[in-house]
Amino acid sequence: MITTSIDASFEYAVTGAAHFCLNIEAAHEAQQSVVSEELEVTQDEAGKPLLRHFEDGDHNRFVRFDAAPGVLRVRYRADVQHVERESSVTRAEVPITQLPDDVLTYVRSSRYCESD
Repeated sequence: MITTSIDASFEYAVTGAAHFCLNIEAAHEAQQSVVSEELEVTQDEAGKPLLRHFEDGDHNRFVRFDAAPGVLRVRYRADVQHVERESSVTRAEVPITQLPDDVLTYVRSSRYCESD
């Protein structure tokens, strides 16, 4: 089992009323468990409460909230344990033009697969 520690900090200069939708929390999946996590959202002026949204299909977790003008700081910390899975399946490399449509969702840019 592998344990990964996450510590991500973001700072925004909000110039007008804004709605944020962040996808920064670790996913809850069979291959990993979130041992501990903490999300801090701080701003000079108190904002609205955090709303949480979870997508069943791909296990994405979103946090939504309204922010007022000013400096906004977001910090997410977590310890995540991963279970390594061995695979006996081998696949040949194929050009992207030959990939089935249902596979494309796994090669698009995301928090797991950078676009560049």
